Amino acid sequence: MHWVALIVALTVVALYLVWAEPWRKRRPARRRGDVPPPPPIPADLAPRELNPPVSTPPDPSTELPHPREASDEITFVGKASPARPREAHDDDITMVGKVPASIVALSRSGENPKAPPSDDEDMTLVGAVPHALLGKAMRPEDKDTARPPPASDDLDVDVDGPPPSDPTGPQARILVTAVACTDTGRRRAHNEDSYLSLDQFSLYVVADGMGGYAGGDLASQLACETVERAFRTDRFEGEAVHGRPRRGDELARSISMANRAIFNVAQGDRKLEGMGTTIVAIRFSPNKQRAYYAHVGDSRLYRVRGGVMEQLTRDHTIGEATGVTGPLAARLTRAVGIASLVEVEFSSDDPQIGDTYLLCSDGLTKMLSDDEVLDVLTETRDLDKCARRLVDAANEHGGRDNVTVVLIQIASP
Repeated sequence: MHWVALIVALTVVALYLVWAEPWRKRRPARRRGDVPPPPPIPADLAPRELNPPVSTPPDPSTELPHPREASDEITFVGKASPARPREAHDDDITMVGKVPASIVALSRSGENPKAPPSDDEDMTLVGAVPHALLGKAMRPEDKDTARPPPASDDLDVDVDGPPPSDPTGPQARILVTAVACTDTGRRRAHNEDSYLSLDQFSLYVVADGMGGYAGGDLASQLACETVERAFRTDRFEGEAVHGRPRRGDELARSISMANRAIFNVAQGDRKLEGMGTTIVAIRFSPNKQRAYYAHVGDSRLYRVRGGVMEQLTRDHTIGEATGVTGPLAARLTRAVGIASLVEVEFSSDDPQIGDTYLLCSDGLTKMLSDDEVLDVLTETRDLDKCARRLVDAANEHGGRDNVTVVLIQIASP
């Protein structure tokens, strides 16, 4: 009986030595309150820094391999912070996914300027990306909202600074001299034309009240008065057009102001309903050696240079718009004051010393051809006599309408 007990005891001790002691080494005893350590992370899945320190250039061999894809989509995995919701002032967002390489370049530019650029369109990232860059990546509409730059050869110094090709000089490059003449003609009872000559602004206007409509003379006079008031008070209503030089934009906006003024007056008096006027205006910038002109209707602007006369404006008539001929060809397609809004045509020119500009109502061009007008301009050097001769010639050829001319001569200062 004692031998049996001894054998059992030795067996228990042997089993304990064989099994219990190795197990104790593999699995140490845990005390109450102990937290088990996390399992080890494989080396190929260990996280790495997105932006290594400046002093340590990134090792290209540490980049996560991925096939090049053409997709522009951005895939985000995870949250800004697992412990709390992201707030607006958070600077960094942890993400895993594809981000355009341009954003990666931006994120690296402040941390590691020596990082080599990537040829891939997309890059897989694990780490933190500045929140401002992430917001930029998440706004694809930004690609289409960039406004095109204005034309560099037609800017004013007060808008975007003087461009190299068109600087504003400290002194006048040209001298602008102007004279004006108007006449009722031989068929009309009263003169519906008006003109404006503001030498201090190098601004000149001709307005032709619409014949056959009530208040034509009032419309043309009101147009000139509105333009003059806008320039004297330096107050121009409406939105400025981006890319248009300031001086030219003010000219076009002053005509739009005249349109509203005429329209509002006509709306308040049934007798004046439908009144309107054509208009042509030019403004010079002697220091820039530029000219800005705008017009509505069939009053015209000509330039004579080197013995050649060129019409700078385009008539807003049915004939000009459609090419038809006959009685309807001279009908206007737009005029100032007949509607609440009007489209003002605007352009610019480069005046040269020796040029002559002519603004006129259609009372001149209906009676004289361009060649006849050019003959008068080239034969008479004196501006006052030349303007008077043009009006007289129109009357001699019938004088069926009011006729107004403004002659402008460009000379060296």
